[in-house]
Amino acid sequence: MDEDRKDDIEKKDEAVSVDDLNEALAGVPPDDGGATVASPDDTPERCAEYRAGWQRAMADYANLKREAERQRSDLSRYACADLVAQLLPVIEALRKSSVHEPKPAEGSEHPPDIAQWIGGIRAIRQQLDSVLAKVGVEMIDGVGVAFDPNIHEAVMTRAVEGSGSGQVVEVLEAGCRVYDRVIRPARVVVGE
Repeated sequence: MDEDRKDDIEKKDEAVSVDDLNEALAGVPPDDGGATVASPDDTPERCAEYRAGWQRAMADYANLKREAERQRSDLSRYACADLVAQLLPVIEALRKSSVHEPKPAEGSEHPPDIAQWIGGIRAIRQQLDSVLAKVGVEMIDGVGVAFDPNIHEAVMTRAVEGSGSGQVVEVLEAGCRVYDRVIRPARVVVGE
């Protein structure tokens, strides 16, 4: 390696002093980043225009932040909605299984293994209902309530004594909602 090249490499490794930098930058005009400096020619109207533009930009930014926060909140609140919609047939089958629970013969009780099995199914249903309630899931299945087209789907009407017109007299398939969003309306029979 020749001597000149060695000297260049050694100079690169040396620290540069502040005085050297000041000396090197002495002839360079300062960079203002492209910003314009207010001149005496700027009028109060122009300053007011700049201020109004700045205020609109700040308001737009505040609105954007609020909208982003609302979307984040909705995303976390309704994240389970798709999963619940896919699980609805399973949930409905488990709920209907209690209707078809085997009954013991007249004057007797279930054998111990059947009684334990029935108790286990009940415990599973209670546990599932508890978990669903914790994440904001509510089943829509009330009989005797007024028909509400927002949460019910009328499949048919039926004349039933003791039931007023527009009352739900039978739930064919329970509906479901997560907080205030209906995932599936309840399919019901409405009294005439």
